[in-house]
Amino acid sequence: MMLENRDGVLLLTVMPEAHVMLLQALRNRGIPVSFAISGSMAQRRLSARPVLIIADLVYGAALDRLSIARLNALRGTSTVLALHDGDLGRFASELDELVVDGFCRADEWYPLVELAAESYQGVLEARHN
Repeated sequence: MMLENRDGVLLLTVMPEAHVMLLQALRNRGIPVSFAISGSMAQRRLSARPVLIIADLVYGAALDRLSIARLNALRGTSTVLALHDGDLGRFASELDELVVDGFCRADEWYPLVELAAESYQGVLEARHN
């Protein structure tokens, strides 16, 4: 695995502005952050093989079948978490094929920042070894 090509966090959402505090908290920890507002944008951004991928189940991740297949292919190299507000069924049909490693409530995202920081630090350390 080529760790030098790894990126930080990718947020898949149609409303990145709704997650400004999360994005800023990640950036404040020195973690590169990007977002994708469509399936085609997600496919391009997934080529950086982010350490952590967050799929927005609150406002929608706007993923298509191709981007979901590409995302699922990253299993084992990226951690995929679904951000939700308690209603996991809202985008169930859109994300029917998506495989995630875990879930996080949108109002309790603080552990995501810690997870991302630890994961990204591990990637940085592996680059120097």
